[in-house]
Amino acid sequence: MNSKITRVALALLVGSLALPSTQAQPTPPNSGDASRVFPLEAEILDATPGRLVRLPIPAEVLQRSAPDLADVRIHGAQGRELPYMIDSGARSVSVAETTRSVDAVILRTDRRIERGDSLAATFIEHFEVTMPTLSEDALDAARQTRAWTLNVFSRAPRFVAQVSVEAVDGDATTPQARGSIYRFPTPERAGFTLSLGPLPTSPGRGAHLVIEVRGESGYLEPTLTFETSTRHEVPEKLTIALQVTASRSENGVTTVYLERPSGVAPDRLLLSTTTANFQRDVSVFDAAQGESEAVIGQGLVYRVQEVAGAEVLAIPLARASGQTLRVTLQDEDSPALEDLHFSAEVTQPSLVFTAEEGAILRFGGGRVRAPHYDLMRIRSGLTGGLGSDDGRAEAHLGAVRPNPNFDAGPALGFALVAGRPVPLDPFSSRASVHIADAREGLSRLDLSPEVLAASREAMEDIRLVDAAGLQRPYLKGAEEPRNVELPVPSAQAHGERSSYELSLPASIIRVSALYLDSTAEFLGRSHRLIARLPNGRERTLSAGYLARSIDTQAPLEIHFEAIRVQSLRLEIEDGGDAPLTFSRVTLELHTAPLFLVAPDGDYTLYFGDPELAAPVYELNRARDLVLSLPAATAALGGLEANPAHVPPAWYAGDSGQTLLVWVMLVLGLIVLILLTVRVARSSDELPKDETASSAPPQGEAAKANDEPESTEDEPPDGQAEPDGRG
Repeated sequence: MNSKITRVALALLVGSLALPSTQAQPTPPNSGDASRVFPLEAEILDATPGRLVRLPIPAEVLQRSAPDLADVRIHGAQGRELPYMIDSGARSVSVAETTRSVDAVILRTDRRIERGDSLAATFIEHFEVTMPTLSEDALDAARQTRAWTLNVFSRAPRFVAQVSVEAVDGDATTPQARGSIYRFPTPERAGFTLSLGPLPTSPGRGAHLVIEVRGESGYLEPTLTFETSTRHEVPEKLTIALQVTASRSENGVTTVYLERPSGVAPDRLLLSTTTANFQRDVSVFDAAQGESEAVIGQGLVYRVQEVAGAEVLAIPLARASGQTLRVTLQDEDSPALEDLHFSAEVTQPSLVFTAEEGAILRFGGGRVRAPHYDLMRIRSGLTGGLGSDDGRAEAHLGAVRPNPNFDAGPALGFALVAGRPVPLDPFSSRASVHIADAREGLSRLDLSPEVLAASREAMEDIRLVDAAGLQRPYLKGAEEPRNVELPVPSAQAHGERSSYELSLPASIIRVSALYLDSTAEFLGRSHRLIARLPNGRERTLSAGYLARSIDTQAPLEIHFEAIRVQSLRLEIEDGGDAPLTFSRVTLELHTAPLFLVAPDGDYTLYFGDPELAAPVYELNRARDLVLSLPAATAALGGLEANPAHVPPAWYAGDSGQTLLVWVMLVLGLIVLILLTVRVARSSDELPKDETASSAPPQGEAAKANDEPESTEDEPPDGQAEPDGRG
């Protein structure tokens, strides 16, 4: 790529980082050769210059464009961009729609029971009803009436019956419909409607319909209702086959991964299988690269081959944004569906624009944001009433071909620029990273448990550094589970209880489930799963009952809230039974991949800084664009100590206030020691005579303490106290 092309590409792409768009895309190609960013093109045919025309978008274009058609442009013969309006499904075809309902007028009813070769009796209900008609006003309001349908409704909880309808007009008898009505409970599936097609608009006197209901579930005593149908305009539907990238059936669940073309946003997911009779609960998940999965569809699919029309094989979907759809079918104990295929049903959009001679549609690449033409602001005025017969010309596309002017450089060329230098001494660990075949400048790096254990829990301290010491930007993807097989532990007996120490793949990892394959065909025992947390404390993650029946050999599952642990210990109450032995132990880890934006080459991943803040890259503003591109797989080397690491000083990271507090505490301690020493010295320097006189002799003090106190004066020694007598 020469320097001129590089400048043009950067001018087209870098500017998007300043645009507040939900689809953070690079700037639109309004300068230079705008056609260089679109890999594909096709001529627009049958477009009369100067007229407002509609161009239906075929499936081939949808599959290779952005979901919102952001990377679709119309260029005139001179390369000028032609404004257009996206008319989602405005191209119309005629289909039937119910508009009127008429209760059947029954002329005659007959019921009987037939017994043939079968042991079961056949219950037959025979009805003769008048031809359904509309009033003159209703007929005028529904002049386009083309068909009738018959609704045969019964409140019976479970039945299958055959229904036939004949039109009798004089001596002529014309078959109108033959089909089945049914109802199956838990969950309820039902069908009550038969299409009759057009009926005589002016039947003769006495013309009527003969309706016969035959079944083995007793008399249904149905209510009969006719409904008219009128023609109206609805969008045309495209059915696009989806490629299966992976599938598996285990533990009663079939999981299928489907590749969703970028421009295909299915309205419904259609299923096909050769299995004759089945019923499955189906869930559809949108798996966007780097984002958490989201449920976009759920429903029941079923088929009863013996009953005509008794099948539902479509799941309505919300809008999908990811490159992958994950579909789960609950098989339970039934075998997986045979020859399973999926298709996407899409409403066909159209582009409405003013045609020019030699106009070309260019599309694909995902390198531009959606345009904002003034034509889109008057959408309602242009689309109202647009149909296949509105007099507007309908253009068509010629063969799709590669755009010879396409610049095949990486889509993220605008972001393949190194950032600021990174000081390496704060990081305790590092690992090598090798990027190859990153065609669009994007690669995915799955971190090993060892790297996750050595980095912080939120991964803020991870930096990708090139050979020049400059950091390269990356995006952190959504957390996703990953199963890792552990060494099979042996039981440690403690009376009637056994404990199992699990050997984890790293010292500190984030886990959420444990799967145990036991050699025991039948078991039922209490358990406790105990974790030692990074802070050294123990916590019980799960306590309950592990059970397995003879007819089920699925692994034992222990689920709990995702948490970072240092070690795991499983305790099982055996009672009088022998300790369990396991053939396989699998741990479910939670990791978040990194999406690196860097050219092919060798890099180093640094991590293990407890104080480093999370990086801030402009790339985050183009997250939708980045994650919509295909990513190569980056190779991660082994963990090693960072030789440039310098452990921080004990005071490193302390704020000024913290240091001030420590200084005050030390000063206070010093003052306290000085005061204590001074008091001690003062006590040692007191005079000895003062000390002696201040205390009475030891003997006298003791004697004084032994004599009782008296409240009267005592006589001198040797004199008797007068007794008052004589």
